[in-house]
Amino acid sequence: MLNRFKTSLFQPSNIARFRRDTALTTILYYLLLVILATIPSIILIFSTVGLNYQTKSTIRNEVRNLEIPYEIKDYELVKNPDIEETYHRYELKNNIIVVFTDLDFSEVEYNGIYVGSLIIFTKDKVVYEELLFERIIVEYDEYPSLRNLDFSKTKDLEFWDTVFPIVNDLMEEHNQKFRYINTIAVFTVTIISLLLFSLLIAVFLRSRLANIINFSKTWQLTIYAMTPYIIFTLFGELYNFGFLSLIGLVISYMHANKMSLSIIKN
Repeated sequence: MLNRFKTSLFQPSNIARFRRDTALTTILYYLLLVILATIPSIILIFSTVGLNYQTKSTIRNEVRNLEIPYEIKDYELVKNPDIEETYHRYELKNNIIVVFTDLDFSEVEYNGIYVGSLIIFTKDKVVYEELLFERIIVEYDEYPSLRNLDFSKTKDLEFWDTVFPIVNDLMEEHNQKFRYINTIAVFTVTIISLLLFSLLIAVFLRSRLANIINFSKTWQLTIYAMTPYIIFTLFGELYNFGFLSLIGLVISYMHANKMSLSIIKN
């Protein structure tokens, strides 16, 4: 595998030598690439405890300009009497939907379509839902600090000094489950993206190699050519330079071209 890795990274013309590799060998190499690409994300998932400063800052900046006509009084969510709407929906970044309603939890009928996270504040409790996660329900009276909380004061630091410790407590309580599910999600996304990008490049090479090797073999060799993409993605994640993935994809395409020219030449 080490020899294939070095060749795929530094000698793209020699990738053609792997034409005789079995499907199992290529699958193992593919899994190696997936593991390399996900290392930074996995480290972050298992090393993060609670909300970091950047996340807190992002949440504050997202919410501070919203007009939320609700407050918690004696552990019950109430709305401004001048407001007639039953539900108030707010869409934040990172596919986060926040809904407020003064209905009892048992009366809530919210069927809004969402992809990501959904947080519903009801009269007596708050509900957190996320795809692949089970529902988390927190009653206001479980936390003394939620006895009185005015959502119109999201610009005040005191508001967030109340909210963030509660969020951290919940994250710690459910952290192990979240870590495993997030890990599965990262692996799934990486597996799918690598398959799609390699398939796309193989399609571009198909017309050039159609009379020499079949498409499945072209796709198989393209997997090896994806090595630069994985390495650049790895460093992009480590140093927070997302554009490196795009550079890596371009280099992988160039490697695949050199590989195809080598096949034609020989």
